[in-house]
Amino acid sequence: MRTLSTVISAGLLFTLVSCGGDSSGSSSRTPAIDQLITSADWKIVLEGRSFPNKAMVAVNDEVVVNECADKQSYFINREANPQVLPMDGYSVPTKNTVKIEVTDLGDDCGSDSDDSSFLPATDKDYELTKNGAHAEVVVRL
Repeated sequence: MRTLSTVISAGLLFTLVSCGGDSSGSSSRTPAIDQLITSADWKIVLEGRSFPNKAMVAVNDEVVVNECADKQSYFINREANPQVLPMDGYSVPTKNTVKIEVTDLGDDCGSDSDDSSFLPATDKDYELTKNGAHAEVVVRL
């Protein structure tokens, strides 16, 4: 009798476990890895022209490069063609566009006038690609 009740209990438990899944299908669910991606490798590409000799670059009103400051986390690659600002581990955009502004600080870092804007703050489309846990954002200016 005890063996029979154990077999019945195990069978019922198996039935509950196998039928307890989400019936909406896996195609409508977001993979768990997408929820874990909070940063991406960025490439801000300046096509057809060059960054100013001393530049300040802001992404969504946050300064990411100020070539007149001593410490920098990111650097403009002026050797690349086209020139590019790579930013490893920067936050993933939360909107459909990103606001990019490039300011010419002048060769002596003394430019602070309103007309020093090399590329005024504008919303730009971007490309987001994901490969597993790695994400890349490309913005073409």
